[in-house]
Amino acid sequence: MVVISLSVNNHVQGSIIRVVTTSEFWAPKFREVSAVGTMVTAVDAPGNEVFNTGDVAGSRARMLGARDSLMRRLEAMKSTLPVGMNSSDSARLVADLERVAAAIAPMVAEADTLFRNFESGRVAVAARHMSRMDAAFGEALRALRQLRADVSEAQDELILAQRATTEASSRLLRFASLAMLLLAAGGGWLGFVLAREAQAQSAAREGTMALLAQAHQELESFSYSVAHDLRAPLRSIGGFSEALEQDNAPQLDARGRAHLEKIRAASGRMSALIEDLLTLSRVTRQPLATMPIDLSAMAREVIAELRAQDPGREVVVEIAPGLRSEADRSLARALLQNLLGNAWKFTRRTPNARIEFGREPGAGTAPDTFHVRDNGAGFDMAYGHKLFSAFQRLHTVSEYEGTGVGLATVRRIVQRHGGKVWAEGKVGAGATFRFTLRG
Repeated sequence: MVVISLSVNNHVQGSIIRVVTTSEFWAPKFREVSAVGTMVTAVDAPGNEVFNTGDVAGSRARMLGARDSLMRRLEAMKSTLPVGMNSSDSARLVADLERVAAAIAPMVAEADTLFRNFESGRVAVAARHMSRMDAAFGEALRALRQLRADVSEAQDELILAQRATTEASSRLLRFASLAMLLLAAGGGWLGFVLAREAQAQSAAREGTMALLAQAHQELESFSYSVAHDLRAPLRSIGGFSEALEQDNAPQLDARGRAHLEKIRAASGRMSALIEDLLTLSRVTRQPLATMPIDLSAMAREVIAELRAQDPGREVVVEIAPGLRSEADRSLARALLQNLLGNAWKFTRRTPNARIEFGREPGAGTAPDTFHVRDNGAGFDMAYGHKLFSAFQRLHTVSEYEGTGVGLATVRRIVQRHGGKVWAEGKVGAGATFRFTLRG
């Protein structure tokens, strides 16, 4: 009886360990592929952004820096990504990485030509090279999709092999349970039930890991699709409409110029929405790297940026000193940019505008509660449940610009830190947003 019980226990533990090991083995590999996708986008973005910023030198420097970082990462991944795989899978992944690298060179070459023409005032020619650059970007994304598919296929092969082992263990468990039932009346039956329960839990864990991996891949596919299939063509629309206005201005009457302005304004709003959606997606995907953060100093930096962007406004801002927390630096900054940016925006029509960033100490072991308070437009608490959902706006675009994604990003950031976020407000009397950064 003891021997059988130990055998059952060992096989149950082995099944659980295999599931956990699979997760630990594949999660870093999917993160590496995800990081490469972000880096490829970083190489492409400056060539599009120069049409909005006009900063040729800065855009080119960012592109070359992103390219160098990407090439170093691809070279390193040729060694790290295939680790633990068979030779056939390793060769496929290395070939996929080389295809990604090969697609970067024409993208950079087209971007260089774009920058030269844009700097010389040949905007229409620059716009044509932007389209060619985006075509090369698409080729790089196709190579990335193939890399992701090959990593997924290798994962599936390992899962199938482990499933066969699990099934063998299940047969042994059934045999052992039957033996226990035959050998003992009371304790044996309990052992049988426990063994079956352990088997069911093990199978459930394996199924959950498979679903998580699938969801991760679907999210990745969505992000890349948005980046290439929506963002790049939209920027082409903006670039070509600007080129049309510059090159054919004498042929356009006032009505034609008004139509072009509407096209450019609409593409600008859509571009902002896509960028916010990508930010929301990145907030979910990027790994947390928590560290002690001086939130007071970070808030002062955000307010300084807002003042520089809107130098004509007079806003009284009070930031409590010594506000600190453990958080991911980039996500904490995005959190404050959204909350303080909203306070800045919604006090635009308020005389004697005032914004406050402070803290309410937690009682006992409870976490501190931070708050951003303003005396701006406020909101109706009857619709407060919509605040943190994507695309939900309580004010029209004509009143206050925005995409309706910022507060959804805030909620996602807070949740990833194990905290909570909530709001209080009154129409015409301002709003207070409170959040914690640990549960």
